[in-house]
Amino acid sequence: MAKKYLSKPIPLASLGMSAVAFAPLLFGAAYAQTATAPAQRAELEEIVVTASTGTTIRGVAPTGSAVLNISRDELVSAPVREASEIIAKLPQGSNLGFIEAPGGGGNNGRGSGVNLRGLGGNATLVLFDGHRLAGQGIINQFADPNQIPFAAIERVEVVTDGASAIYGSDAVAGVVNYIMRRDYQGAEVTARLGHADVYNTKAIDAVAGYSWSSGNIMLGISAENRGDFLRGERSYLKQDLRPYGGNDNRAVGTTLTSGSPGNIIIGQTVYGLPRISSGIPTAAQVIALQGNPNLVDSADYISFLPERTRVSGVLRARYQISDAVEFTYTALASKRNTTFDNFTPMSNIQIGPTSPWYIAGLPAVPATGYAVTFSPGLNGLKNIQKPFENVVNHTLDLKIDLAGEWQFNGAVVQGKTTGCGVCGPENSNSFQLTYASTADASLFNPYLSTVQPAGLARLVGSTSQAAELNLKDASARFEGPVMSLPAGELRASIGGEYAYHDHFLALDQNVRNYAGVVQRLRNTRIERRIKSGFAEAYVPLFGAANARAGLQRLDLSLAIRYDNYSDFGGTTNPKVGLTWKPTQSFDVRGTWGKSFRAPTLTESNPGTITILNRATYTNGAGDASIPITIPAQGQTHVLTRGGNSAGLRPEVAKVWSLGADWEPEWLDGLKLSTTYYSVFYQDRIEAVPNPTSALTTPENRALYAPFIVAAPQPATCVPGTISTYNPVYQALFNTPFALNNGSALNDCLLKAYVETGQQNLGDLDQRGLDISAVYGFDTGAGRWQVGATLSKILKLDKSFIHGGAVTDVKNTISFQVDTRATADLNWSRERWSANLKANYIGSYLNNTPITVAGVRRPSSTVPSWTTWDAGFAYAVPDSEDGWLSGTRMSFSVQNLTDKDPNIVLNGVNAIDIANANPYGRILGLEISKRF
Repeated sequence: MAKKYLSKPIPLASLGMSAVAFAPLLFGAAYAQTATAPAQRAELEEIVVTASTGTTIRGVAPTGSAVLNISRDELVSAPVREASEIIAKLPQGSNLGFIEAPGGGGNNGRGSGVNLRGLGGNATLVLFDGHRLAGQGIINQFADPNQIPFAAIERVEVVTDGASAIYGSDAVAGVVNYIMRRDYQGAEVTARLGHADVYNTKAIDAVAGYSWSSGNIMLGISAENRGDFLRGERSYLKQDLRPYGGNDNRAVGTTLTSGSPGNIIIGQTVYGLPRISSGIPTAAQVIALQGNPNLVDSADYISFLPERTRVSGVLRARYQISDAVEFTYTALASKRNTTFDNFTPMSNIQIGPTSPWYIAGLPAVPATGYAVTFSPGLNGLKNIQKPFENVVNHTLDLKIDLAGEWQFNGAVVQGKTTGCGVCGPENSNSFQLTYASTADASLFNPYLSTVQPAGLARLVGSTSQAAELNLKDASARFEGPVMSLPAGELRASIGGEYAYHDHFLALDQNVRNYAGVVQRLRNTRIERRIKSGFAEAYVPLFGAANARAGLQRLDLSLAIRYDNYSDFGGTTNPKVGLTWKPTQSFDVRGTWGKSFRAPTLTESNPGTITILNRATYTNGAGDASIPITIPAQGQTHVLTRGGNSAGLRPEVAKVWSLGADWEPEWLDGLKLSTTYYSVFYQDRIEAVPNPTSALTTPENRALYAPFIVAAPQPATCVPGTISTYNPVYQALFNTPFALNNGSALNDCLLKAYVETGQQNLGDLDQRGLDISAVYGFDTGAGRWQVGATLSKILKLDKSFIHGGAVTDVKNTISFQVDTRATADLNWSRERWSANLKANYIGSYLNNTPITVAGVRRPSSTVPSWTTWDAGFAYAVPDSEDGWLSGTRMSFSVQNLTDKDPNIVLNGVNAIDIANANPYGRILGLEISKRF
């Protein structure tokens, strides 16, 4: 007998809204319900109840929590096909954190993460059928949901509430659970073409399944190719931003993006190089070009989005051994290859008097010679990076029905990710010495603009930044009824989990290509073991059997979880949920709980990245143990350490919410919802902010005290002989795999060590409101649905140092914009459907503007940004005869009006890619055929 697998119906959020539906933003939230297709319902008889996301209790929604349930029909009608983008386009979503575009959180592997409410790329737990999979990322770890073939996704459940009491780490902002198709029967193939001004995409998805009396097998695959997008294709992504009132970043002082030929730098003076065909220029030719450097805009050579090829697949097999025992095996594999054009000017090649390339007669040349800058890419060597990530996960689920309606659920997960983040040419560290002293005239001629591949190859090596992540996880859970109450059954769930994670990073770099020596800069592994125990209870206090006026239903849930980490110890996180229905059409819900995020293995391992720098800090601290070394400027020599840190504690949060849902009986089809939430997030892991101010005043000295160690060098110190240094510096310089950036500063003048790397720092207090509404109705012209959703941040306060001043960062750049909304209008009639959607991001303040020509620009308001999406589709039912049976054709447009992003002068771009994108209008054509 076939089985039907259902969760208790959960409200689901409308994905969009239209302008005509904008008014409901003032009133409530949009929810619809996931429905199984009528054709499927006719085949399914027996009902098997499963647990929803956010709870381990079968047959109930997570008590008190707001849940968005995005159905398969909604996924198909939306214009996006990437699993991460589905969440990013929600009002509760965000483009902060790990994104594929440059600046995406140190995302060398070019994956994409999920970030609810802008609380962090790892503050949202990402699950696949309720399971964690091996993380992705090279230097940073995160969950990339795009490894799932779109054709295999049945629905997406989003809990916008803390859930560490159920799942453990990461569930601070919420949980996103991608649920794959189960017991799929038949086959479907989909072809897609996408076109934007700056890139094209093509993809094919397929899914096939077969059921028999005791099981089912399903195979889903996806293959996609996307072209690259060079920064220079959008003028606001170029280095030269003078057309937008910004700087010409091709030349910042003596830091140049040199053209071909390059430039000579002597002190603070820049000379362009004349165009010659052989030999070296004369001093007179060079002097004539003083102050006229040869420049090129690197944006014409650097990818904003890389070319990407991705293949993914999922195999699922379910076998019913008996009426009481069922096995499910799921294999998920993904291979992503990217090709990224880069442009790395080779700067500061020092040419000394003994070099055959030395030009005699140039003014004010020091005894060590002068510097020549040029671009190897313009001289015959393309800097092509080729990051990749491969992921394989195996999951085995065992379900056993026990006596008394109890059930055992066990799962074993094994996953592995391998990848390379920086894979391509790299400048040789030996070239400066080579050019300053060698007499080898066969080397690359730095003054020519002609292609010289043989000589250039002697100066450029390669880097292979490879990583491996492993996950092994086993869990067991018992769930069932404990006792009967007047309102229903009190149910409980109890279980345990054991997980093993490790991360391995190796960086092979040919740093002395001229000599042919390959060095491994990093070779580090870190591992973690987690033992967990958890329990949950669902307590129905009032229900149909004992309902009374004002108490149609009252449900209580209690959950607690203990996790013990091998690297930092234990953490206990409880959660309480309550749902009250005073009437059949109205309910009030609320939750309170604690959540946490464990530091990732990369964050906890200094071996993945540690950088030592010498610096001079302004010293007005008045601390005799840290004396001033440069009296005229009031400055002190210090050693700083940046990068990742051992001994990090988990981030912790207190999360609570209060909401209401209303489906008025007097207007069938109207659903309203609102949720107020509060997240108080402590011990956030961040790099120490503004460390150069650590010694400026006595107050700052006290504030930064946890990150400063007074360490004057002894009188016996010998520069360069580390064994004679203060033990504090000896330990730092002997740190395995540390990158020791050299400096002209005398190490024996060092007076203090300042920690600038990742630490458990300040607090974040975010409070906000989610409001949405949906109304569906039938007319003679077809079925209509209008909907609107709004996410409004009411408070966003941050202390950058624990115990330091609290700053209101709401509506400021680099933080979540306080107003995000969507509205949609949907229509369907027989075979036809159409939709129109508005996406709104509110205005905010750019309070970190740039300095132009020595004048700092004032803070400015960035206007709101609204784009429109549209689509229509034609679908032929499976039951119809003819070759079109089971065919669906659709056309979609994102950014219908081709609206440009707002100009935001901040950093090296003239736009803010977290709140707008440079892709313009995106067209999509899709054809599907079911068999």
